[in-house]
Amino acid sequence: MKAVKIDLGEGGPSASVASVETTEPEKYYPTIHYSGSEELNIPKEGEMTIRYKKTSSGHSDHNGKTTYNCTIEVREIVGIEKVEAEEQVKLGTDASNALDAIARDLKGKKKSEDY
Repeated sequence: MKAVKIDLGEGGPSASVASVETTEPEKYYPTIHYSGSEELNIPKEGEMTIRYKKTSSGHSDHNGKTTYNCTIEVREIVGIEKVEAEEQVKLGTDASNALDAIARDLKGKKKSEDY
């Protein structure tokens, strides 16, 4: 299976003006609504793998801006993984620590080459 990561977030009406508290504009995401005879017992947030079928797609041009759209039929939820906030922080910390170690190693090699 080809691994892809596509951020579907779009800037909303206030995207051109960044918040005073943050430099990132707020993003708005498309939603998938489920209605059926079985309750979906899924975590509030995490990663999900689905099987889908794209049933339609198109685009429109308005005021020089192209907007793309498509309808996706979700056929099956294949996998779900809950990602805890502390796990996300740990992953970031581990990556940061690894980069710091590489930087220290490179700095040490640079000094030894100077002599």
